[in-house]
Amino acid sequence: MNRLNLMLASAVMSFSACSANQDSNLSSDGSVVVRVDDEVAGANCENGGTAIHTGTDIDGDATLSDSEITGTSYVCAGSDGSSVLVRVDDEAPGQNCSEGGSAVHAGVDSNDNGVLDDTEVTSTSYVCDGVGETTAEATVLEGSFTINNSLDVAFLSGYTEITGQLTVSAPGLTTLTLPDLVRVGGDVVIDNNPDLASIDVSSLTTITGNLSLVDNDSLANLDGFSALTSVGQLVVASNTVMTDISGLGSLTTAGPTVNILGNPLVTSLAGLQSLTPGDVNLRVTNTPLLSDISAIASFTSLGSLTLSSNDALTSIDLSSLAIISGSLVMNSNDALLSIDLSGLTTTASARIQENSQLATIALGALTSAASNLEVVENSVLSALDTGNLVTVGSSFRFEDNNATTSLDVGTLETVGGDFSVRRNAVLSTVTYDALTTIGDDFELSENPSLTTADLGALETVGEFNLVENIVLTSVDLSSFADAGSRYRVRDNASFPSCEVTAIEDQLILAGWPQSSSIDGNDDAAVCP
Repeated sequence: MNRLNLMLASAVMSFSACSANQDSNLSSDGSVVVRVDDEVAGANCENGGTAIHTGTDIDGDATLSDSEITGTSYVCAGSDGSSVLVRVDDEAPGQNCSEGGSAVHAGVDSNDNGVLDDTEVTSTSYVCDGVGETTAEATVLEGSFTINNSLDVAFLSGYTEITGQLTVSAPGLTTLTLPDLVRVGGDVVIDNNPDLASIDVSSLTTITGNLSLVDNDSLANLDGFSALTSVGQLVVASNTVMTDISGLGSLTTAGPTVNILGNPLVTSLAGLQSLTPGDVNLRVTNTPLLSDISAIASFTSLGSLTLSSNDALTSIDLSSLAIISGSLVMNSNDALLSIDLSGLTTTASARIQENSQLATIALGALTSAASNLEVVENSVLSALDTGNLVTVGSSFRFEDNNATTSLDVGTLETVGGDFSVRRNAVLSTVTYDALTTIGDDFELSENPSLTTADLGALETVGEFNLVENIVLTSVDLSSFADAGSRYRVRDNASFPSCEVTAIEDQLILAGWPQSSSIDGNDDAAVCP
């Protein structure tokens, strides 16, 4: 890298006292140059102001020509006609410049005294001595750095490594070009840059910390990250014109969390295909045009997976996925028709909820859910395949699925928490003929079309509730021995009261301490 100094002491004086009425260049031996021009009233500054240009002095003439400009930031005048001033001060060795240098201040001359007072400074950048000399040591910036404007981008020119955090918080910055940067030892935070349209960090391979790209309203893609292979947590969120993330295609290592959130124009997860998933927690939410998730179709394991509020997603085919060590969440995908997780054997928990067009769910290889398994409010769901499910560690809920006619989980043996089958409008048969134990409440309620329930192996529950199944006529509870804290059978208008009391007698005979609530069943029916 090259050393950046002030050109001449006289240049500093004229530069600090004027309002940029003449070109002012800060240069040293032909590397980074700063030029300050008047900016006429217009799109960049409503009332005019100052344009601070930066770039590399390619021809070595110690001035910055238009063709050499790589970045520009603006300090704008106020509506009262106040001038914009730029002042350059010596900067002593310290936190801002380890070997000293110059501080470039800019601001509006609000008191019209022709001098930029300290209270009027609104922008400061530092031109540091000893930065970027052509030695291997000088290519590493020790500590953290914040880019506030194009001057700061120029100061980083030639650095290959930053040992701390790199933050970009630069309203007005349109281009971030750091082609020499290879490694960042801390986080990279590029958030809230409304004008940033292009990022070129095409040599950057490693971010030891996290990468955050949030609320950059002009950034359309991540093509400038094409060399990135390793990062900590990844967040790409709320970038309103971003259309794809394919620039992350070289990324192999990320985590523990990868978040793709609220990018309204992203259509595909292309860019995540090279990721080694393992224990990665992948969250993709509020991406209304997302229709293609084939980039993750080959994943075999994840830490957790959330796919929610992606309104153009019509199918989820992740049949290669075998293990989710954490949670599975698929909620509120309004166009989703099918979920194929037919290879999934184990998950800590699963919640599939409020997918208004979802017709089929394939979970045929699933043997256990360590915590909850919830299928709720999928209004046109017609088929749930859980043909090998044996254990649910906590709660099982199948509720408000108003197109499902039968529910057969004949392999399920144990539910550690609550068991709830409720408010399923056309559900007519329920088969759980291997289920022996429910740790907490059993709830089979408000299923207006339910006629039969096969629970012939059920022995023990925490509390038993059979309520408001108005056409229910038959329940097999032939092994039932312990109803826990209460045996509640109410308002099943077609279920014979004599059968209800027969089951109660069976419980009492098995030693269950009686606590019953029985009412509203069919008193007129005759039992054999």
